[in-house]
Amino acid sequence: MTRPSDEELLATADDLQRTGLEVLRALRLEDVLEAGPVRVMGSVVSGLMTWRDLDVAVCPGPHTTPRDVLAMIERVLRMPGVHAFDYRDERGDRSPAERRDERFHVPFDVVRDGATWRIDLSVFLLDPHEHVVAFHERLRDRLSPAERVAILRIKNEWWERADYPGGFAIYTAVLDSGVRTLTEFDDWLAARVS
Repeated sequence: MTRPSDEELLATADDLQRTGLEVLRALRLEDVLEAGPVRVMGSVVSGLMTWRDLDVAVCPGPHTTPRDVLAMIERVLRMPGVHAFDYRDERGDRSPAERRDERFHVPFDVVRDGATWRIDLSVFLLDPHEHVVAFHERLRDRLSPAERVAILRIKNEWWERADYPGGFAIYTAVLDSGVRTLTEFDDWLAARVS
């Protein structure tokens, strides 16, 4: 398999970002979800997209119930092109991290212009996660061209692997440890495990 050039990686990331924002505008999630402001976060904000996955969040409040979330999803399922969804109740001891991260995680797939997009929807209960949006904005603004290419190359190589460590690990390796190549990233990961 031929790896994409730096220029191809950058063009793909830019195209995915532009198209992803168009998809989000067309979905009008704020109107459909009826759960307050929709916060767009993740790689579509930082310009580090390597696949069609868009992170969005709402925070309707702590009294949101599974029934409320299912009502949101029912409205989502009526949208043209939506063909799959997943539901995870990550409240209480099922929360992936801190208490403020309690949520219902409801990613869904939608086809737009022949391409399937994953809309990774988090229905947060306690915190709107503005800090996550701000993190991705700061990340976008601080990246050098070489750092952006390194992150895109590593993400492009790793994203379909079962052991994908996540974007944050890649950002940390590149920005804090100077990793620039796939081999350096493999070594960086191995050092963290040992």
